[in-house]
Amino acid sequence: MSSAKIAKMKAIILAAGPSWRMYSLAQDKPKCLLPISGQENILDRQIRILKQSGVSDITVVVAFRHKKSFDDYEDQVSIFHPPHDGLGSAYSLWSARERFDDDLLIVNSDVIFNQKIIKDLIKNRNVYCFVVSRKKCDREDQKVRVENRLIAEVGKYILSEEAYGEFIGLAKVAKRGIKKFQEALDQAIKDNPYLFYAEVFNYLIKRGTRLHFIKTTTPWIEVDTPKDYQRAKEMLRLNYLD
Repeated sequence: MSSAKIAKMKAIILAAGPSWRMYSLAQDKPKCLLPISGQENILDRQIRILKQSGVSDITVVVAFRHKKSFDDYEDQVSIFHPPHDGLGSAYSLWSARERFDDDLLIVNSDVIFNQKIIKDLIKNRNVYCFVVSRKKCDREDQKVRVENRLIAEVGKYILSEEAYGEFIGLAKVAKRGIKKFQEALDQAIKDNPYLFYAEVFNYLIKRGTRLHFIKTTTPWIEVDTPKDYQRAKEMLRLNYLD
């Protein structure tokens, strides 16, 4: 893939979630602004890795109540807040749909990953692609069910014994698939504005669209709880995530 192709790619980081399970640590700010290594927080790390990978056009979707928390980022990225707080990540993404005009990376703001994962996702030539971790899943994981090497379904509600692994919150939609994705997103928001954005892809799957995935072989962690946060800091201290 040429450098010009990478340079055109955009990223949307979804950071408008309420972070209830992290309230003891992030009462007055989003959890993505919690420091994880030196002076760097989760969002700093994501932005750095995206830019090092050639993705400079980055939008961060934030909750209105936290908008001022991101003032220091306005010279690095675009900050966008939806007209309503407290809805699902699909709604956050839908609110930023005017920015869907090129190859698009969609990133959950609470995931700590390394550059290899992003580079592998950028290089993947399929129209729709998830990053999946092959693992035994629990109830809270955003699980994927796989048939014939394609994702057949995504959702937390999938039974653990039926799950191939966990969607880690990183997805790509190629420019040529944006129109179909936006149509699916429009319908999903009409049906349920509280959906997780990953579940929007079920609408495409039901229409016969092929949803590919790459299986990550490098460490990553989603910061959902204080325990996750402490583990993430220890993993970074040991250079386990780089």
